[in-house]
Amino acid sequence: MIKYKVCFILCVCVDEVLFNSLLFAWSHLQVPISIFKVSLVDLLPFTVSFLGSLLLGIEEGVGIAVGVNILYVLYFSARPGNKLLAPKLSRSLNMNNDDCGEFETVKYSDDVVSRMPGGVMIVQAGSSLLYPGASDLSQTLLDVQTSSHCPVLILDCHKVHYIDFTAVLKIVDVVHELNKRGTVFVIAGANSVVEQRMHRIGVGPHVNIMPDVVTALRFALDSVAKKTAVGKGGLNGEGEGEGE
Repeated sequence: MIKYKVCFILCVCVDEVLFNSLLFAWSHLQVPISIFKVSLVDLLPFTVSFLGSLLLGIEEGVGIAVGVNILYVLYFSARPGNKLLAPKLSRSLNMNNDDCGEFETVKYSDDVVSRMPGGVMIVQAGSSLLYPGASDLSQTLLDVQTSSHCPVLILDCHKVHYIDFTAVLKIVDVVHELNKRGTVFVIAGANSVVEQRMHRIGVGPHVNIMPDVVTALRFALDSVAKKTAVGKGGLNGEGEGEGE
């Protein structure tokens, strides 16, 4: 008799635990639904944590979820989402450009190159630069220059709040390569930390650092105009010499 009473009490306790668990899950059902609506990718750690805890246990599920989140952060650090910027058709260079509101993100195409004044290309760094992200950015810069043969390449750094030593070295390599190709490299919107580290590594004399993208674009257009004037002057001089 006592045995049956103990079993009954245990069954009631288990039922109470299951009922409370289901009630808790139902009351928080809005959380995964909200995550799904905002970002489907962010639902992955949530799902892995839930399934891992359900099948393997609480400790194992939490450990797997932490590992997935670490991989998630590392991936976006390595691929910060660098973008190509092009001026909007209604752009005015006299407007303030603190938030780059006069530019829009575009995919590379011949039409984008033709829209850019003077053939100047603008690449926006997606976030702070650590080594994996800097490697992706440097490859993006070189690919844009190779495809467009732009005379000036602007790197918009207004989203870069931190840059490490290896990232600075990567940018130095890009600067040297662009100098070999005859392309002027301009950094726009860099904060004091980024600018100081550029100067400390010795890249300052080889790079033009501007406060924002609009100022950098004006400088780039002036540079292109001067090169064009010098080229025309040289051709006129050769023509006069042949005439004599």
